Amino acid sequence: MSLAMLVVIAALVIALVAAALAALWLRTRAQLQARTREQQRLLDAQKMAGIGYWEYDIAQGWLAWSDATLALFGIERDAFDGSYADFIRRVHPEDQPRLAALREHSLQTGETLDVRYRIVRGDGGVRTLDEHGELHTRGHGRRVLLGTVRDVSALVDAGQREQRQAAQYRYLFDRNPVPMMVYERGTLTVLAVNDAAVDMLGHARAEVLASHASEVLAAEERARFARHITSSGPEHADAGIYAMRRKSGAPLRCRVFGQDILFDGHGARMVTLLDVTATELARGALEFSEARLRLAARASHDAIWDFDIAADTLWWNEGYTALFGYDAARGAPHLADWSARIHADDRARVEASFAAALRGDREQWQEDYRYRHKDGQYIDVRDRGYILRDAAGHAVRMVGGMHDRSREVNAQRDLQQRVQNYRVLVEQMPAPLLVLQDGHVRMANTAAVMLLKGDAPERLHGLVVEDLFEPAAAALCRSPGAAPAQTSESAVRCLDGSIFEGQLRIADFRGSEAAGVQVLLRDVGAERRLAAVEQERVAFFRLSADGFGILDGDSRIIEANASLRSQFGLDTDSAGGTLMDLLESEHRARMRDACLNLQLGEASETVECRLRGRADETWVELGFVRARSDTWYMVARDISRQMRAEAEARLLQRAVEAVENGVVISDARGPDTPLVYVNPAFTHITGYRADAVIGRNARFLYRDDADQPGLRELDQAMADGSAASVVVRNYRQDGSLFWNRLRIAPVRDAHGLSHWVGIQQDISEERRVEDHLQQLALSDELTGLPNRRALLVDVDALLPREPLALVHLGLDQFKLINDALGHASGDELLRKLGTRLRAALPGTVLLARFGGDEFVALVPRITAQLQRVLELISDNVRRPIELQGTLQQLNCSIGVALAPEHGDGADALMRSADAAMHEAKRLGRNRSVTYSTHLHEAARQRLAVISRLRGSDLGRELALHYQTIHDGASGAIVGVELLLRWPHGPEGLRSPGALVPLLEESGLILPVGRWVLHEACRRQQQLQGLAAAGCKVALNVSTQQLMLGDFVGDVREALAASGADPALLELEITESALMADPGKAEAILQQLKRLGLGIAIDDFGTGYSSLGYLHRLSVDKLKIDRSFVSDVLGDRDDALICASIIQLAHSLGLSVVAEGVETEAQRHWLAARGCEQMQGYHFARPIPFADAAD
Repeated sequence: MSLAMLVVIAALVIALVAAALAALWLRTRAQLQARTREQQRLLDAQKMAGIGYWEYDIAQGWLAWSDATLALFGIERDAFDGSYADFIRRVHPEDQPRLAALREHSLQTGETLDVRYRIVRGDGGVRTLDEHGELHTRGHGRRVLLGTVRDVSALVDAGQREQRQAAQYRYLFDRNPVPMMVYERGTLTVLAVNDAAVDMLGHARAEVLASHASEVLAAEERARFARHITSSGPEHADAGIYAMRRKSGAPLRCRVFGQDILFDGHGARMVTLLDVTATELARGALEFSEARLRLAARASHDAIWDFDIAADTLWWNEGYTALFGYDAARGAPHLADWSARIHADDRARVEASFAAALRGDREQWQEDYRYRHKDGQYIDVRDRGYILRDAAGHAVRMVGGMHDRSREVNAQRDLQQRVQNYRVLVEQMPAPLLVLQDGHVRMANTAAVMLLKGDAPERLHGLVVEDLFEPAAAALCRSPGAAPAQTSESAVRCLDGSIFEGQLRIADFRGSEAAGVQVLLRDVGAERRLAAVEQERVAFFRLSADGFGILDGDSRIIEANASLRSQFGLDTDSAGGTLMDLLESEHRARMRDACLNLQLGEASETVECRLRGRADETWVELGFVRARSDTWYMVARDISRQMRAEAEARLLQRAVEAVENGVVISDARGPDTPLVYVNPAFTHITGYRADAVIGRNARFLYRDDADQPGLRELDQAMADGSAASVVVRNYRQDGSLFWNRLRIAPVRDAHGLSHWVGIQQDISEERRVEDHLQQLALSDELTGLPNRRALLVDVDALLPREPLALVHLGLDQFKLINDALGHASGDELLRKLGTRLRAALPGTVLLARFGGDEFVALVPRITAQLQRVLELISDNVRRPIELQGTLQQLNCSIGVALAPEHGDGADALMRSADAAMHEAKRLGRNRSVTYSTHLHEAARQRLAVISRLRGSDLGRELALHYQTIHDGASGAIVGVELLLRWPHGPEGLRSPGALVPLLEESGLILPVGRWVLHEACRRQQQLQGLAAAGCKVALNVSTQQLMLGDFVGDVREALAASGADPALLELEITESALMADPGKAEAILQQLKRLGLGIAIDDFGTGYSSLGYLHRLSVDKLKIDRSFVSDVLGDRDDALICASIIQLAHSLGLSVVAEGVETEAQRHWLAARGCEQMQGYHFARPIPFADAAD
């Protein structure tokens, strides 16, 4: 072979070797990297699962800890030197020997190390750890111990708390002084027995626990006990008194109480045994069964996982197979596979939590949930994960571990169930039990809460014994002494303040955490009262007004008290008859049904039936209670009166349903006072059917119209619980309104207000009539305008808000219209004038008629409006009004009052306007006057004057003057006219012109007129010397004197009293007085003429006398008014009037007197025209009677 060929072959060999070495190197590096990644996954998962990793080199004594292990010990890496000694010194001193021994045993035997111990952390805190270790052999035979460590402090603390609580309840059960035991209902096997029961029976505990429940009874009691077991219910029941089997053979009788409970998963019965051998009744106490709560915790292999988020791949270690039975490599390669095995009830929560952890910025994730095993069972796990994120914060990987919590969860549930068993034993124990510490109540069972009348155990917690017991008993509760148990009696104060006589059985209580005192309570007062009641029972049976009897299984009466014999008409010999024989035939079927029900197991039955052969139709209510299968107890009550009352009630109901008024009944105790009954009339009135309103509050009748005084009165009456009668607006179902007069009355029973009864009356038509009458009451019937009452209401309503003007107008001389044309024409004029004024005045002005010829206008005081209203009123009154074919023209006097200046109320304002109107009339009529204060003062003065005259002697206050009347031709005196004076009266009221109107206004004109008439007759003789041929005495008569009262009688009386000559007495009467009622006036004048008196018409020409009436009047003379005479020489009209009056008088055969003649020229002019007589200052001034002699 050539050298070149050798070189080529060598090169090829070298190349092949190099390629093989390279391939081997790449394969080795890949395996190393895979192993490194797996180790890192394990470390990351253990770290996030809270699991520390450690490795111990046995030969070198070197100990390596992971970061998670250092974190569990609470130290930094540089604080641990890696020696076993440094580790062991951090273990709790009490656990060091045990841990060292177990490790040594594991090293010697090669067995797995599983141990729980406590450590003292760097911060001084004590934690409990579970450690798992396994022995491994590495290269060159080097042995190492590898393991994990996990913090289980929280689990241990929870278990210890549960154990302490269980031990406390167990202590309460074992040390309870009341004998108690628990047996299984099916097998009667004794499950638990306390010390008191063992001591009472004298048997060893093991003997009792190995026996059946019936074996603790005397032999003769076991059959009865078996019957009781089959018949009793689950509730707490008194099984009766039984003879018990005591080991010593001494007699023992106990009252047995039973209660079904659930004990350690078994259906069981708890019984308490009350020793009544020496007549000392004791409340039974429930027994606590002894239970041993064991929590076995063993470090388990965890399932470690690594989730590649981008690739959606899951890697599992072998622990996944050990925990769940799935192949670790293929069991759950993707997240969906893992999620599918989560329990359906947990899946949504876990997936949401997992996704939120990935989206957020947290580094850790943890959840507890149930995971399905390969065999289909679910395992409780705690899953922890650690999230790795890239530089942008996005989750790229998550590693963690799943820990099997099944044993922890099951142990916790088992422990809680055991604790609950003991708690149920104590809480359901029928004997009232208190647990005290330092004299304060720390625990009370249900029986104690009920006995002390609380509503919850918390109400008793914290109470001091001095609040409950007398001092001696309270002191004993604080220091019970060395004896096992002590008994004391004390008055016991309940939470509601009531007190009962109690017996306390006091004993020490020592729990695992604290010591105290347990107190069993008995209400011995109630027991003693019960004994007294038992003694009274027989007497009650015999003497009760209700009938009591005992029947056998064939319903024969075998025993009856006196009342039953009386009701049923039984004698001693007939007591053995059957009950059926005593009932009416139609009621026997219901009696047979009741008997059948009792035989089938019903506890009681009640039957109402009628007794046979009783003339008064006697009804009885029979109540039956089955005592035994062959014995019944019966109570009979005479309900004849009740049956008659029910029949009467049905009759009353038919009557209520027949009435026209609505009747409603509501439940005062129900929510919102609902209606429980309405009669048919209610439906007729409102349109609502009964089924549509029952159960509703009656407020639907007034809908939204709630602001009514009647409803407020109704609410107040219902709040006070009193009767009421109101009128309210209600609405029918169709929405129409009706007025409802509603009367309500409360109905009370023994417990207070129970119902409301209401009576409805539809008064809509009545209200319509009332409204119409109200409208009539507020309007003037003649004109249709508002009347005085309506105006006063409006004034009072408007015054507080705005200033007003009240315009009061009175027609001048309106009486002449009535006198001349009749009252019908006067009414027509008022109607036309009211219509005219209402149309003319602005809409803001309120016009009313005040009566008679008076109107009132209420005017808002707007700028210039008042003056315009006054002008409109005056203009429209002056406009002629056609009456009976002729035009009549009127004037008016107006008074104005302003508010609030002239009055702040309607009455005050009306008085002011009325005063102003009368002032306008006094000033001459046909004008307006605004009220001022002097008018008020003048009114006050007039009132004072009237009061002065009314209460005085007229002869002392008033005086008469006389003025002579002369012959017109010769000047000789032919008579005198008497003139009234008030010499000492107020200034301005001394002359007749001022005094007479005041007298007429006050009504004093009648007594004053009679006084003047008597004075004239009395002084007639005194004046006769003034005239040669007899001096006639003339006096004025007012309209009121003539038309009111008995004027003719007054004249007769004065003539008779004085003896005066009627021929020398002359009465002067004005035109207005005669024309007020011409017919009546003429009748009076004729009577006066028959008495012989002369009659003159005074002030002729100033009135409105009708010539048609004048010639019919019985008069003798006309007097020309001074207003015409005074200007007769300068005024052609006055001269014409005077001449016409003289000519008219002469044509009627009357004489003429001219008054007010003051000059000779006037006298001469009048005499030339035939005026016979004259008077005036030209002849003489008025002279007082005191000067008559002169």
